Amino acid sequence: MARMRIARRHSGKREGRRLPESSPDRQVIASILSRIDALNRMVQDLLVFSQPRDLRLQRVRLHAIVHDAATMMARDPELAASTVSLEGDDQEILADPELLRSVFLNLLMNAAQAMGEGSNTVRTEHASDQAVVRVSDAGTGIAPDVIGHVFEPFFTTKHRGTGLGLAIARRVVEAHGGEIQIASPRGQGTTVTVSFPASQDRRPG
Repeated sequence: MARMRIARRHSGKREGRRLPESSPDRQVIASILSRIDALNRMVQDLLVFSQPRDLRLQRVRLHAIVHDAATMMARDPELAASTVSLEGDDQEILADPELLRSVFLNLLMNAAQAMGEGSNTVRTEHASDQAVVRVSDAGTGIAPDVIGHVFEPFFTTKHRGTGLGLAIARRVVEAHGGEIQIASPRGQGTTVTVSFPASQDRRPG
């Protein structure tokens, strides 16, 4: 059973590593780059939602996809205090790796924003011919009057974002023949469960 901890770290190339550590410009540059990344994600979300493309399927391992998504999220300095704990047996599925990364990037960012700091857990497992991924945080949970709307396009309670992340995530997961569900008892954190048809050969060499 695999267990690894994925720490957040900043990209030196993107955040002015040539500047002295004490330079106030380092944080300014990090903030600017974070805003640029946010704008890029917004444009990409709008394009994906308005013009979904055909799936480009290949055999992928879920741990690699989650790890890539966590590494992408590490570029956001606002989420630097959050880490990801990846647990469970790795699973292989037939999927579009680029679209799948976008799904888990969105889920990990939501979990990190809910926590503020600390470790979020991603657990993979095999259940009834399904490859299951659970993304959990220990935040305050989602209000009952909100949780029923989280997958609706353009619905958001955040100061940043388009409100398209979870709508796109559901569209991508369902295009893969999977399901996405969310559970969030008030005050007990949130768990998003994503399930996909498992590959017949789940543990390639």
